[in-house]
Amino acid sequence: MYGVGIVVGKLIGIAMLPLYLHKLRPDDFGRLQLVEMTIEVVSIVAGSRLAVGIFHFYHKATTQQERHSVLSTTLGILVITYGVIGGALFLLSAPLSRGLFGGDGFVTLFRLAAGRMVVESLILVPSAWLLVGERSGASVVAGTAKAILQHGCNLIFVVGLNQGAAGMLRGSLIANVIFGVVLVSLMLREVGFRFSSSVARETIRFGLPFLATQAATFISTFGDRYFLKRSTDLPTVGVYGVAYQFGFLLASVAYQPFNAIWEPMRFEVARGPNRDAIFARAFIYFNLVLVSGALGLSLFVKDALPYLAEYPYNSTDQTLNRFLPSVITQRTLIDMKLDLAAIRDKRTNLN
Repeated sequence: MYGVGIVVGKLIGIAMLPLYLHKLRPDDFGRLQLVEMTIEVVSIVAGSRLAVGIFHFYHKATTQQERHSVLSTTLGILVITYGVIGGALFLLSAPLSRGLFGGDGFVTLFRLAAGRMVVESLILVPSAWLLVGERSGASVVAGTAKAILQHGCNLIFVVGLNQGAAGMLRGSLIANVIFGVVLVSLMLREVGFRFSSSVARETIRFGLPFLATQAATFISTFGDRYFLKRSTDLPTVGVYGVAYQFGFLLASVAYQPFNAIWEPMRFEVARGPNRDAIFARAFIYFNLVLVSGALGLSLFVKDALPYLAEYPYNSTDQTLNRFLPSVITQRTLIDMKLDLAAIRDKRTNLN
């Protein structure tokens, strides 16, 4: 059931892709990619991975009042950290624009992205609240409504007003404000607001290691855009970004629905007697779906691409077919908690 909302949202995105690619030149798309990657790294530093602690401490709590305290306290922490770091990012928009794009002409992009990041603090905890409460129907409705709202705003700013990359960021900012206010209001109506200093300390202590590992994983996955910009140009980054969109379609359809169920359940499963067998079975099923999806996407993307993108993006399929094996390998290594350096040190010399 959780996967329905994610798939519907992605299908809406795919349906809108020809309009976006028609209005966004490759250099616009490349610029948007670099801004969003920068904001994503900053959001990790701001504590987006602290939300992982919700699932751990929610299932660890013994009373409903303690569970509500976990949700409201984490919300308070994220609103504060996102607000402070987002404000700093807003003030540093001009230096960031000069550093990435060589001038002050794109300060607005960073300011819009900083505002969107701050508002996302209102979405993280309520989304986890729907998952831990096993409200699959509400989660699907919320995800679908957010996708429709966001793409509707994008239609106005990107297609109607022709605002380019700024229109994409402005549309997502407005959608996040509306969605975040509604969702956080519904959550607080049920759980109230109880800030616990002990829960705050435990959540921060639990989540801090995830910040470093998530930042390192994100930079290793997306940091190549900065090197690509330095060695080539923004249109090349744009084509590369479109290939990533198709590649992560696989992750969205195959991984995110699974993870939406698995993330809140794994802490409870880990305490059960059959945890090893359940973890192994889930890993096998997940990779079977992932590999099958990657094969299908690689086979048919070249035929589908002319209907989705115009000439400037016609080399996307070549990039995508090189990228998909990396998606599968990285996802497998992360799920198995394997380190490439350790594998290299322990591998057997078959020669």
